[in-house]
Amino acid sequence: MNDIIKKALDWALETAKDNAHGYSQAVRWGPDYDCSSFIISAYENAGLKVKEAGASYTGNLRDAFEKCGFGAYPRQPVSKLEPGDVLLNERHHAAMYIGDGKVAAARSSDGFPLSGDQSGREICVQNYYDYPWDCVLRYAPQVNSVQSTEYSGQSTVNSGQGTVDCDVALPVLKKGDKGTAVKIMQELLIAGGFNCGPDGADGDFGPNTAKALKSFQTARELCADTVCGKETWEELIKI
Repeated sequence: MNDIIKKALDWALETAKDNAHGYSQAVRWGPDYDCSSFIISAYENAGLKVKEAGASYTGNLRDAFEKCGFGAYPRQPVSKLEPGDVLLNERHHAAMYIGDGKVAAARSSDGFPLSGDQSGREICVQNYYDYPWDCVLRYAPQVNSVQSTEYSGQSTVNSGQGTVDCDVALPVLKKGDKGTAVKIMQELLIAGGFNCGPDGADGDFGPNTAKALKSFQTARELCADTVCGKETWEELIKI
């Protein structure tokens, strides 16, 4: 297990066990926490500067965590989750998957305004619950450790710096995504003769990249949905 993930998990579990820490939206950066500050603090204590990157509540948590090495993936069944995954609903809630079908979360004050956990369930470990999560955030600081349940396989990717053997899981990409995986996709499209616009392989999945991807998918007789999933990656890495 990655050391950052282990430290974040250890902090979350220790905090959940200690009833000196309760749920509060008014005083939320210790000793009490709300759902998002609990997750943010766990990774801050693990050494990631997610607050400096802009994380302060559920609405900006994804962007800040992506700046610090996380990938954002579609919601997964619990059987596909990994310890340290952040389960995020960008308007309402966040929790951390800790393994064995369990999550740790700051969930509710249970009606007690006092500091600390008055019920033993304000911050706790509990069974996974099927909240309407918008995405799963998974720590993956390098392309070669990017995880996805959608597509995994041995491949050789032309990243613009020569070919790279990648025994990796390539993420599902859609318009609006950013990062190294998008840049690899763009470089492959460009290598195949599909123009991604004046900015080239800039790591930003914008309208020009979407147009190039749709043209590629059409040429390869794939579903032209401008989503780079398993079948599209399999064709791209043949370039």
